[in-house]
Amino acid sequence: MDRREIVEELIKKGYKAEDHDVVKNGVILEGIIIRGEGAVAPIIYTNEIIELAEKCGANLSEVANEVIRVYKQHMKIQLNIGQFSDRKFILSHIYIGIQKRSNEKIEKEKCELEGLESFLYIRDRSGNGGGYSAKVNKHMLKLVDLDADEAWERAKENTFAETEIQSLTSVLSDLGGMSYEVTGTKSEFPELYIITNKCRFRGASAILDKKTLKSFVKEHGVDELVVLPSSIHEMLILPYQSDMNLDDLSAIVREVNAVQVEPEERLTNTAYLIKL
Repeated sequence: MDRREIVEELIKKGYKAEDHDVVKNGVILEGIIIRGEGAVAPIIYTNEIIELAEKCGANLSEVANEVIRVYKQHMKIQLNIGQFSDRKFILSHIYIGIQKRSNEKIEKEKCELEGLESFLYIRDRSGNGGGYSAKVNKHMLKLVDLDADEAWERAKENTFAETEIQSLTSVLSDLGGMSYEVTGTKSEFPELYIITNKCRFRGASAILDKKTLKSFVKEHGVDELVVLPSSIHEMLILPYQSDMNLDDLSAIVREVNAVQVEPEERLTNTAYLIKL
């Protein structure tokens, strides 16, 4: 079973379906678009659906029905296209994201962390049934008569207002429903901290918040910070110590990426050292 067969089955069921590939963070994702009455056509990614179907022994018709179910679920989200021509809305919903360097035709800048780039995107979580995000290009800025410099400045304000730093230990404790208490006992390996945003979506860009980072290193009595890329949604940081080996830390990042992070959400396999 492949994507083309699913598309043909959807067409037989009366849907206007077609193949559609999307590049996310340098990774090509295979999907299907079903054209409906609205201006927006959600993309249903098929790799996981096909993989699960093969494991469960589902037939082609059942797989097509699953795609239709996902499509209908996505269509419940009320997306107001007029928002993209509303300057006030854009300014209040524009943020910065980080991804691997790419050839995408979007509003972006080189990041000080080698191999990465920062970009602008619109995020809205107020819609019925969920939210959405969309990368910003020059056409979108021109549509609302918004200068790129002003867009970046407002995106920094919006992004950095959501910066959060939390120790990895406390995060894991919260997830496990356990109490977390600082005992004063020091581990041989320094405490790791997660830096992200409040909604944990594309929060890796919080690493660009120099004001918060300077406060963080001051609290820990250092002026250098080790950064371990975790995903496009978060990064791990720890105060630098002279006995740390960046090559060893990069090996850890590489192993975690290979095992625990989806390809489209990976950043680089490099541990960085930044001075503040």
